[in-house]
Amino acid sequence: MSLLESMRPISLNPDDVDLDDPTYLIPHFGELEALVKSVKAVGLINKPLVQQRFDNRLVPVLGRRRLAVAAIVGLTAIDARMAPPEVSERECYRLAFWENCGHRKLDRAAAAVVVRRLTDLFPVQTVADEFLPVLGIQARGPKLAALRKVGGLELAILKAFAAGRIQERTAVLFAEMDVKDRLAMFRLITRLGTNANKSAEIVGYLHDLSILRGQSVCELLREGGAATVVADEEIPLPERARRFRDLLRSWKFPELVKQEREFLFWKKELSLPPGVEVRPVESFEGEECFVEIRVRSRDEAERLLRGLPPESSDTP
Repeated sequence: MSLLESMRPISLNPDDVDLDDPTYLIPHFGELEALVKSVKAVGLINKPLVQQRFDNRLVPVLGRRRLAVAAIVGLTAIDARMAPPEVSERECYRLAFWENCGHRKLDRAAAAVVVRRLTDLFPVQTVADEFLPVLGIQARGPKLAALRKVGGLELAILKAFAAGRIQERTAVLFAEMDVKDRLAMFRLITRLGTNANKSAEIVGYLHDLSILRGQSVCELLREGGAATVVADEEIPLPERARRFRDLLRSWKFPELVKQEREFLFWKKELSLPPGVEVRPVESFEGEECFVEIRVRSRDEAERLLRGLPPESSDTP
């Protein structure tokens, strides 16, 4: 008997389905408002598919979001289909995969979860031949291994990744960290409200400092300076975030930050006229400086350059 033939129609209460069960999870991190409006207007058009596990729990195979919305709007009896418990997880997950990929493109966060689950259920070659081409993922290389790690992150982090609030490289770093450290960092960047680029900077600094100092991220965040900056409610949030990033940078590059401060103090003492800027060479690798003078026209630039001493033309 095929999987489709083994299904039987049932009526069930959506509250009786364990929607937190991840066995057949194909994540969809979008909001539910549009689906709520649809169900309120016309009800459930497509019947969800559930499976009764050997412990008698009902778990979703298809239509997890539809079941969630049915519970939200207060439906207590809906038409559904049941896959018997003897149908394998491979068969049901394959069905869930193709049903989802048939009508939507999975974002990278959802794809990471799916890749992790596929490699748990199927032989590597089957995953490479049947599923990865549909996801647009190469079958070999470090990116696949990294994506599989990302698939094991907490749903809150995956949702932020799907929404673009954290970058993929940040998600990969999170996946390599101790769970306490990554959750502490995730709470921090959420509290500071930083965008994806600034969050990547903060996470990267904390990750590197944790290795350099031999401390956990949680220990670093408990240090006086860091804790004070983050907790100071009198400072506007964007300024707090900037100060915190500057603090981490000063911890990681103390000599460079010291040179930058000394250079800024020296430049301030020069009292430069309008239109003149002085910049150091990159990373202060020498004593040379770049002097930039803004003029109103090419003629003015030409007169200025003609007035320079001959030996000055060879200096940076």
